[in-house]
Amino acid sequence: MSKSVDAADVLIVYTCANTQAREDLSLKVIRRFEKKQKAGAKLIVSGCLPSINKDRLNRVFDGIVVRARSLHEFDRVLEHQHSLRDIQYAGPDRQFKKDKATEYPLRIEWGCDGSCSYCAIKFVFGGPKSRPVSEILLEFDGAFRKGYRNFMLVANDSGSYGKDLGTSLAHLLEALCKRQKEGWFSLSHISPHKLKALLPSLSGLIRSGRISRINLPVQSGSNRIIKLMNRNYTVADFKYCINKLTAYCPGIQLKTDFIVGFPSETEKDFSATLKLAEWLRRRNVYFNCFVYSERPKTAALKLPGKIDRMTQLDRLQRLSRPCPVAPDAQIKIPEMGPGQNLPPEAAAGE
Repeated sequence: MSKSVDAADVLIVYTCANTQAREDLSLKVIRRFEKKQKAGAKLIVSGCLPSINKDRLNRVFDGIVVRARSLHEFDRVLEHQHSLRDIQYAGPDRQFKKDKATEYPLRIEWGCDGSCSYCAIKFVFGGPKSRPVSEILLEFDGAFRKGYRNFMLVANDSGSYGKDLGTSLAHLLEALCKRQKEGWFSLSHISPHKLKALLPSLSGLIRSGRISRINLPVQSGSNRIIKLMNRNYTVADFKYCINKLTAYCPGIQLKTDFIVGFPSETEKDFSATLKLAEWLRRRNVYFNCFVYSERPKTAALKLPGKIDRMTQLDRLQRLSRPCPVAPDAQIKIPEMGPGQNLPPEAAAGE
């Protein structure tokens, strides 16, 4: 594997387009690779951008595209010189040490059964496609033998895991915990209403301390905005989950996300978000703050009451300034520029 762009025979750009900022960055990387690649090199674009904004991608790139939900196509595109499973990250920034402190990303599902009005990820992966428990356990065993003890269960919404297979997230976690007496698990993303429904079956595992961290995105402190986002829960549902989780296991690490500047968000709506953020601070719940970003084909594009950029930035700063920050939290104040939507990078889901 080559560590230099201009020396590689095959270049793969895995794009993200969950927000305008990430889409812009993905296109910038594609242009940079096109300029630096050596003669005869093969450039392949994959990830979410081909599904979320194909038209914009086509304006700057007319080469080989492999969609995120068709990664098996890589073996054909690479003409079997290398299997996708054989390709490892070769850059200097991520040299993962396989020890007990390192968290292993254990993919359990692709897709989501939600219909959030602002999110384009469903256009990429569609409905939930769960990995069989037996397959997940095999990968878990391999990672455990290599020394990993902390595992993040990766999904677009882990609360929908197993519905297409006749199983559930609780069953999967029970199987993982029974597999090894050592090992701790975190949930990368689960919606409050799904966690609320799962709490009775997860309570024992949470009390045991085997579930170490949960990311429970609330997105707003205003029920009106949550409803416009089509998120299917209320602030009361979210608070119920936080209270139950901390009662079951006081040491559990909890995180959430906020989106500010959603269409028609009033100062009253935003004040409700500030109030909820203060409630979370008192309970040592971490949160990430993001600016709403318009995405093609999403329902939120048709909503009236677009929030101007300066108001978005002002609300982002007011919400994030005194925010407690988790070690891996991202709170970024974006720079203004022509044609930008001004969102920081979005957190979840891809």
